[in-house]
Amino acid sequence: MGGLARRVSYEKLFKEKVGGIPSLVVDSGNSFASETNAHGALRPDVQVKDDWILNSYDDFKVDVINVAAPDLRYVGPLLTKREPGVRGGTQSAIHRLVSANTTGDPATATSLQPFIIREVPARAASARPVRLAFVGLTRVSGPVFPVAELQARWVAEVFAGRATLPPSAEMRLEIESRIRRAHAAGDDQMRVELLPYLDDIASRIGAKPSVLRHPRLLLSPVSARDYRG
Repeated sequence: MGGLARRVSYEKLFKEKVGGIPSLVVDSGNSFASETNAHGALRPDVQVKDDWILNSYDDFKVDVINVAAPDLRYVGPLLTKREPGVRGGTQSAIHRLVSANTTGDPATATSLQPFIIREVPARAASARPVRLAFVGLTRVSGPVFPVAELQARWVAEVFAGRATLPPSAEMRLEIESRIRRAHAAGDDQMRVELLPYLDDIASRIGAKPSVLRHPRLLLSPVSARDYRG
C-alpha cells in the first residue's frame, strides 16, 4: 500500500510542477496476494486483504491495473457474471483492469481488455483520451530486448498514425488461439517464439529484414539491429 500511495503522490507533485501534461498512474501487475489454503482456495484473510487493495485503486485513482497470472486467483471470481455483486464497492476498479494474456467464456464471465494499446478516458472532461501501451510483457526463449524494442516501435507507429492495429475481433481470436495452444502443450501462455514473433511485428511496420540485405542472418543470432533497416 505504501508503494501505491507514493506513486500517487509523485503524480500529484508532477502535476503541480508541470501542469497540463497528461499523466497516468498504472499498476503493472502482481498486485494482489495469492496465498491459498490446503484446498487451493484463497485464505479468508488474503481475500479481505485483496478487497482492500482493490478498493484502494479507487481511493488513490489508479487509471489502469494490469492483471498478472497470480492475480487471477482473486480477480477471476469477480469477473463471473453469476456473481451477485462485486465485493467492497469495487465495480469502477473492475472496469480499469486490463490483461493481454487471459480469456474467458463470454457466457459466464466478463473478459478483460486484451489490447496492446488502449485509450484511457482523461480525468478532465476537456482533455483528450490518453493512449497507453504495455511492452515487454512476454516470455521468450531468447533475448527479450529485441522483442521489447520492436513492440515499442510498433506502438510508436500506431500512436503516430503510420500503422493500425488489427480489428478487435481478430486480436481476441489470436489471443484465444495462443492460449489454447499453450494449454495443449502445457506451456506458458505468455511465451512467444522469438523469430516468428519478431518477424510478425516487423512486417506490420515495414521493418522485416531481408536475407539479401542482411546475409549474416544465415550465420549469426538475431539482434535488435537486424530490424533497424
